[in-house]
Amino acid sequence: MRRTFTAEEKASVFELWKNGTGFSEIANILGSKPGTIFTMLRDTGGIKPHERKRAVAHLTLSEREEIRAGLSAKMSIRAIATALNRSPSTISREVQRNRGRRYYKAVDANNRANRMAKRPKPCLLDQNLPLRKLVLEKLEMKWSPEQISGWLRRTKPRQKTLRISPETIYKTLYFRSREALHHLNIQHLRRSHSLRHGRRHTRKGERGTINIVNGTPIHERSRNIDNRRSLGHWEGDLVSGTKNSHIDSFF
Repeated sequence: MRRTFTAEEKASVFELWKNGTGFSEIANILGSKPGTIFTMLRDTGGIKPHERKRAVAHLTLSEREEIRAGLSAKMSIRAIATALNRSPSTISREVQRNRGRRYYKAVDANNRANRMAKRPKPCLLDQNLPLRKLVLEKLEMKWSPEQISGWLRRTKPRQKTLRISPETIYKTLYFRSREALHHLNIQHLRRSHSLRHGRRHTRKGERGTINIVNGTPIHERSRNIDNRRSLGHWEGDLVSGTKNSHIDSFF
């Protein structure tokens, strides 16, 4: 049976991934499988989704229960609104969208409001076609989201509708629920990973360090090399890459 995660565990997965922890290690920490961790991260491209919260101005369950009681007591919409310190239009819309005065139920209305709040909202590039066109053009030219965002600010300073943050571009690319930029457009990024890695992420989870095994310090080389007055001094190294690839480098 597929493992389900609590909200705290999901937050831990994204935080660990952001800090450079691999699938297997995250799975061990949470008592899960690497494939399950990958599937969870894949849906948002490794980016933690924004936690949605109900706005304070929205009706609460207790207010909806008072609406139900008022309707049962044959109170008018205006009287209910006055008792709750709400506008009559707010109460009227609430009642009409939830089966009217006769069939209104507080719990059902509250559950419906919660479901509606969780629906995917149109992203910026879904709503702004001129901006999406410019972003796509620059992505196809191998521009980074940071370059695109900066270029728009510099070249179109007075056009506020043509502003976008690098993070919004990344999220639109990696979140599979967003269709403004097709997921395949990730290939236009300079690092076309299917999951976005945190800045501290390297293949071994280290922070930008390079480990040279049995390396010779540069200050131990011959003094004759430093003055650059003679030819024929060569240095060589074996450079190892991914997928068991290696190359000899001489300079």
